[in-house]
Amino acid sequence: AISRALGNDVDKTDSSHFGNLKGIFEKSIAVNKKLKKGSVIRFEDLEAKKPKGYGIDASKFREVIGKKTNVDLDKWEFLSLKNIDNK
Repeated sequence: AISRALGNDVDKTDSSHFGNLKGIFEKSIAVNKKLKKGSVIRFEDLEAKKPKGYGIDASKFREVIGKKTNVDLDKWEFLSLKNIDNK
């Protein structure tokens, strides 16, 4: 069985047929505590939550660290570009 499996290569780089699943299992950034307007976003303030598409993709968390909020955010609220200063 092992030699038969080794003889059937699988292209793991092509994930195009998993598009629907990627949307379900990938995540968006949310804040894990209340943040007041003007708070500087730290790594410790962030949480990755399902589903993807509710604001900023979780894979881009480095881009929001150090930015300031421009509105009050509630705990577990998804973070979007309109909620942070882009300076």
